[in-house]
Amino acid sequence: MIFVDTSFLVGLLLTNDVNNLRANELIDMIGGDNLIIDNTVLTETINFLSKCKKIKQDHVII
Repeated sequence: MIFVDTSFLVGLLLTNDVNNLRANELIDMIGGDNLIIDNTVLTETINFLSKCKKIKQDHVII
């Protein structure tokens, strides 16, 4: 099991994020089945994405 943080999730979701390449490399190495996302990390990620100018607001699912 691997705990992930907001920077990893944002990097995975946004192609123009500075962490995108590394997040995708890591997900390829570890797979997605062993990831644990804490409620506070999920909340922080949703908050960040809902305010992010890099994505359209209708792409945020809550």
